[in-house]
Amino acid sequence: MTAARLALLALLLLPSLLRAQVPDTARHPAPAARDTARGDTTTRRRADSLGADATRADSLRTDSLRAARRDSTRVAAAYDPTARYLAGERLRLTKVPVLPRAGDDGPRPPLARIVLTADSIEWNGAETVSDLLTRVPGVFVWRAGWVGRAEVPTYQARGSTAVEYWLDGIPYLPLGADSVAVDASLFSLRFLERVEIERWPGMLRVRLYTREHDRLAARSELGIATGSGQFTRYQATLEHRSRSGVGATIAADYLNSGLNGAADAYRNTQLWAQMSLVRSPRFGMSAQLFRSRPLRQGIDDAIGGVLEPGFHGTRSELQLRGSFHPHATTETATRGVALGPSLDLLLARSAWDDSVLSQHVYSAGAIGAYRAREASATLTAFYRSRWTPADLMVQLGWTPVTALGLWTEGRYQQHDGSRRSRSAGVHAALTLPYGFVIGRIVSAPAIASDTAQPIADGQVTFSFERRRLGFEVGYGSNDGFQPQAFPQFGAVPIIPAQPRLGWLSAAGHLSPLPWLTFESWFTTPRPLRTAQGQPPALAITRGTIHSKFLRVFPSGIFDLKLQLSVEHWSDGVLGTDLSGAPVRTPYTNFVSSLVEVRLGGLALYWEQRNLTAGAKSYVPGYPIPRYARALGARWQFSN
Repeated sequence: MTAARLALLALLLLPSLLRAQVPDTARHPAPAARDTARGDTTTRRRADSLGADATRADSLRTDSLRAARRDSTRVAAAYDPTARYLAGERLRLTKVPVLPRAGDDGPRPPLARIVLTADSIEWNGAETVSDLLTRVPGVFVWRAGWVGRAEVPTYQARGSTAVEYWLDGIPYLPLGADSVAVDASLFSLRFLERVEIERWPGMLRVRLYTREHDRLAARSELGIATGSGQFTRYQATLEHRSRSGVGATIAADYLNSGLNGAADAYRNTQLWAQMSLVRSPRFGMSAQLFRSRPLRQGIDDAIGGVLEPGFHGTRSELQLRGSFHPHATTETATRGVALGPSLDLLLARSAWDDSVLSQHVYSAGAIGAYRAREASATLTAFYRSRWTPADLMVQLGWTPVTALGLWTEGRYQQHDGSRRSRSAGVHAALTLPYGFVIGRIVSAPAIASDTAQPIADGQVTFSFERRRLGFEVGYGSNDGFQPQAFPQFGAVPIIPAQPRLGWLSAAGHLSPLPWLTFESWFTTPRPLRTAQGQPPALAITRGTIHSKFLRVFPSGIFDLKLQLSVEHWSDGVLGTDLSGAPVRTPYTNFVSSLVEVRLGGLALYWEQRNLTAGAKSYVPGYPIPRYARALGARWQFSN
């Protein structure tokens, strides 16, 4: 019996107990009055006192009963589990319009891009954006160690030019410590719900889209993780939308990592705040702020050289957007895609500040597009206050059926110092996809001495895709190019110029059973061992067991994933040191494992890397710890 019920029972019994103390004159007559006045006074006072107490007890009983009835009625109305659950489900299932994705280019030919949705990101076992990029054949990630150290992807030995990033339709520029190439370890995956990877010969364009909450029920997420050494991670997100069209999101991600004492310390606190107003599917506004404060202690070699520079600064991104879609409907708006003409106006401020460096870039841009179900046309124009004042891009696409498509784009950039980048690219597909890029590209606009280089790249790919079996085989030819070295890796200060290279790649997946999948990709330059900047004969193979155990859990609330990955490459040359001596990467195998369990909105994961326990590294001089592990939990729920 609860304490509240005990208290109520005591109040109901109290009048009876008090009434039992009142004299019953019928059975027990009052004693005769004494001759002393004192005795009469005492007797009268006691009788009056009992009468007054009895009256109070009666009134207390009546008031208590009335209050109890009111309280019980109010509690029953306010806490009806069934009614509250049904009301919450109605809110969770009620969709509201959201802003369409800025810069969403419409349908693409087959193999032109890889799209990772929120579920794919969640179940990829990725800690950073660079982990997601390893799904693309030909990507090699320069890693300076465990989570928190520098991670810079390269693709087909193109160095810093190989990958460019866009955040919600706005180019994400390298600033501060990574002013040549974006360090992909510095951005939290928990802020993203969609990643699109456009594949061009010699270049990847990665479009990052933040989370859009399209339900009336508020959504929350909590995450906590721990691991090897001092690895600790805390994450929290709260998203809310109202019927009036006002939306608010606030998210935080704190990461602390360090395996080798103070010399390997890393700490970063990231915040994301967003406000939006979408009163109708045709018009909406949003404002969002990203702010991170990374601290990474530098690493020196045995003779005092800098292997990885340290820094402690603040990176911030402020973005303002107004979106106009005159033909949008509620149906298309709830899917985040609007057909017909559209116009997005964008303002942005990117900044990096620390004790020795301050960089601020202001941007203003517009994206005008027309999108149909089978075709699209997009014009993107940006003005920036430094490095690249003018940035123009035109894109045209037509995909009438799944196996037939055409996509072409042209881009012009005006850089400081009268430098220019010009390029044109085409993706075409008729069962046999083909793509090429021609033009001139400035690799690092932030470096005044970097000049434009000519490129003429092409690639042909054949693919076959079924539910249980799929594969693709491709061959590309990339022009000679001088890539920029990555400033995060002082042990490899020079990447020599690359000659014209052919690239042979293959990828495939096999699912002999519904719950068992094997997938692998392989790439190598032709002629072999001529490329520098990434290892030759690079391959990644994954085996995955994924089951919901529907016979035991028919509701589908349970989900299990077991994955084993092997990353392999042959010996090669990544670059040279200042004396011109080659920095070689030996024959290497990296084995990692992932265990994930999901029960409704609760997800548990356990990841381990370098299971062979060897003294291995992606880049010589930057070892990966043995059995490096991370154990965490995430809980997502509707309020």
